[in-house]
Amino acid sequence: MTSAPTFTPSPTPTATTEPLPLVLNGDFEQGRNGDWAEASSNGAPIILGGGLPISARSGHYVAWLGGLDDEISVLSQTFLLAGASEPLYLKFYYQIRSSDGCRYDFAEVRFDSFVIWEADLCSSEETNDWIGVSLNLSYFLGADMKLEFIVTTDYSVPSSFFIDDVTITRSP
Repeated sequence: MTSAPTFTPSPTPTATTEPLPLVLNGDFEQGRNGDWAEASSNGAPIILGGGLPISARSGHYVAWLGGLDDEISVLSQTFLLAGASEPLYLKFYYQIRSSDGCRYDFAEVRFDSFVIWEADLCSSEETNDWIGVSLNLSYFLGADMKLEFIVTTDYSVPSSFFIDDVTITRSP
């Protein structure tokens, strides 16, 4: 009597996905813990969790850029994109508050010093809720990149730019 052959299944290969570059404290809920570099020409803190004229999109903390006359606010963080593969998208949510006319106060998003998104901070662009933005980062893969949110206001009628929930994802 011969025995039936036994089959040993070979392991199924598992698809590996590279980990996404992390945005540290992207929801700002850890407060001013040093993950983000903050700079204000008027010395104002940028990451705040109380006394805000808006509600955070999630949690209690947001980044508030602008809000003062003659202000330059910069919020930045560096990411390692050297081993990352396409597609990668920067996602964030913003609100604009302004009583100013257009062409005086501005917000920019820069990646490695390239402007990849901008907004005119003026009354006609004011938002009443959080607006989501998704930006393709394919051009920037392969190196360390510095993400910067920058707001510049003029000498009067300051505008505010609020940010929450900054992430890097694989889908837009």
